[in-house]
Amino acid sequence: MAEKVVVLVGTKKGLFIAESDAARRSWDLRGPYCEHWPINHAIMDPASGTIYAGGGSEWFGPAVWKSTDLGRTWTHSSQGLTFGEGKEPIGAVWSLEASPDGALYAGVIPAALFRSIDGGET
Repeated sequence: MAEKVVVLVGTKKGLFIAESDAARRSWDLRGPYCEHWPINHAIMDPASGTIYAGGGSEWFGPAVWKSTDLGRTWTHSSQGLTFGEGKEPIGAVWSLEASPDGALYAGVIPAALFRSIDGGET
């Protein structure tokens, strides 16, 4: 079976997914995903194949999207992305990283790091 190449492209209008085989002669481009929100960073967890996309803005707020089927369906969560009531609001998710132990880390604006142990649900 030919190796699949997947490129994730975050834009101000959502996430796009480009797929090709190892030869990369032609590409299948799909999107935009993530409800047309600004996407700052997207990753594919190599262990599970799950795609995570992080983004948002001061207008929309922060969010992480998750797809377990290469972008066909998505779930969205902002739960847990807060410093608490009365504190400075989080503007957006800036960076994501999946760790081998299953945790998902989200770097946000303003500078802070959040950790999810439930696949990005919280």
